[in-house]
Amino acid sequence: EDTLTPFLTHAGRGVFVLVRTSNPGSDTVQSHTLTDGRTVAQMIADLVAGLGRTRLGACGLSDVGAVVAATKPQDAAALRARMPDTPFLIPGYGAQGGTAADLQAMRRAGPAGRVPETCGMLVTSSRAVIYAKPEPGDASWQGAVGRAARRLAQEVKDVVIGL
Repeated sequence: EDTLTPFLTHAGRGVFVLVRTSNPGSDTVQSHTLTDGRTVAQMIADLVAGLGRTRLGACGLSDVGAVVAATKPQDAAALRARMPDTPFLIPGYGAQGGTAADLQAMRRAGPAGRVPETCGMLVTSSRAVIYAKPEPGDASWQGAVGRAARRLAQEVKDVVIGL
């Protein structure tokens, strides 16, 4: 905690903490079970939630965020339960294998199970967008990139509104 708080001393600033990352080797450390029964990822999630509990903004989200990969959907629901008011930065969507279905458990629950306007997800999909394959008739790579970005936005929107 003492390594994070210096970054939070200025109003309007926040941090993202690596909790459950997308790289395959992350399992070696983040899935390791501690003596208290939690995994390392769950321990870090508890730290993030505790630090952020008193740092909620007007929208109800903390300024202490968590990196939680779309490629680790088996851990998503448990981590969201531990960090209900934490924004999730979600790498691994698209080219790395994360799907819209994998995002479902990462949504922040709203009143009576409804998804609030502030769903608490920032989904990234760098490779699937910047390396999008042109389709027949594309005059330039920009068309492929634009189409991939619109597809990403629609897929995430569908998850957020629960379609």
